[in-house]
Amino acid sequence: MATELSRGDCPDAADGATSAVPFLGQSPVVRGLLEQVRLAGPSHAGVVICGERGSGRQALARAVHVCGAGDARPFVAVDCRHGGPQLLETQLFGYRTAQVEVEPYAPVRLTRTSRLYQANDGTLFLKYPSELPLSVQARLARLLRDGEIIDVETGQSVPFTVRVIAAVDPPFSLFAEDGKIRKDFYQRLAVIRIDLPALRNRREDIPELAAYLLRETCREAGVPVKTWTRQAVLLLSALPWRGNVRELKEFVEGIVATVPGRSVGLQDVLATVKLGTGTVALTAGRTLQEARANFEREYIAAVLAQNRGRIAETAKALGIQRTNLYRKIRHLGVAKPGRDS
Repeated sequence: MATELSRGDCPDAADGATSAVPFLGQSPVVRGLLEQVRLAGPSHAGVVICGERGSGRQALARAVHVCGAGDARPFVAVDCRHGGPQLLETQLFGYRTAQVEVEPYAPVRLTRTSRLYQANDGTLFLKYPSELPLSVQARLARLLRDGEIIDVETGQSVPFTVRVIAAVDPPFSLFAEDGKIRKDFYQRLAVIRIDLPALRNRREDIPELAAYLLRETCREAGVPVKTWTRQAVLLLSALPWRGNVRELKEFVEGIVATVPGRSVGLQDVLATVKLGTGTVALTAGRTLQEARANFEREYIAAVLAQNRGRIAETAKALGIQRTNLYRKIRHLGVAKPGRDS
């Protein structure tokens, strides 16, 4: 059964609202991650979610939001890489500084159509905040400090509360050191930090995640539900998934579109992997012999992890003798995750 956040964990959350797909699983990594969400949710402090692209940073941000503000309050996302400085200003504040006089110490002015105004009493989710102009960062820091704004339409000062959660690539702290993030903005933004692991660092969650994605993708496509064979799941668990959950989801969509039967086997996975652009990178830049050895090493390590390091069960799953498995482990330098039997 998946480790999920339930209504009991987040009293203000709607049922299922925080059951984010990237965090299905029973691994210690997922358990620890969701515990961080439970602790961070009730706070109003800024949160930085540091992880690779495709790992589920926005889903995690929404989980933190629901655990704190509840699903009924606004969750507004802004990608700071898109549109350029002037468009970002207009999106966030409703105007450009050239249009409205900005006093350096006065409350921040917002129009009611701005993304910030829409996020009032909820969460503003910023993707890549280091792309924000420093002048914009200064006004955001002032807004978070003062807790009030000037409503441009009325000219009146009104209370304003927003929680900022940011998605960043590691290592985020270097941006502050390089001057891409103002220190006053960084101090209010990075009060809580959550490091989101790559999918390859929690391989034991892949079988449950892959089963869920396959079931849901079949349902959305209106086709009979398919299932993975054991060998197919073992192969999925061994692949690197450099694009993380996003890549796995796209891969499953390809499986549903191309595999006619109800059972998805090892050959189906291999055929789809060959057509992919991300997963096939496992062999890039190596000779065939090196690529085969590297794949075999990752494959055996994944099966060992699923069997908690038990040699007998792993050998049976791989269809080889225990003595042959011991030989391969030594020859390939496979790290055993636990005690064997």
